[in-house]
Amino acid sequence: MKRAEQAQQQIWGKTKGLKLVESLLTPDELAAILKVPKSWIYGRIHSKTLPFPMLKIGHYCRFPAVGVRAYLKRVTRGANEMDDTAARNSVNKRI
Repeated sequence: MKRAEQAQQQIWGKTKGLKLVESLLTPDELAAILKVPKSWIYGRIHSKTLPFPMLKIGHYCRFPAVGVRAYLKRVTRGANEMDDTAARNSVNKRI
């Protein structure tokens, strides 16, 4: 085993380093997940209006997958609650 690999294992353990790398999304990956144009992501980066956390690594931007998942859960939960409320209101109006 090379010294660099040994050092990485000592710092991160056998799989933690891999999980850390896998959990960071590029702007292209994020755009594909959200099904929006890459220009939307870059526009939000430039205007600093992203609804989820971002890391700057040099001039590269990365997005923690955990933060993106939390944002999506929050947004979809809110949409589901609004749909439920609208459905209840429409039922109440019919009665």
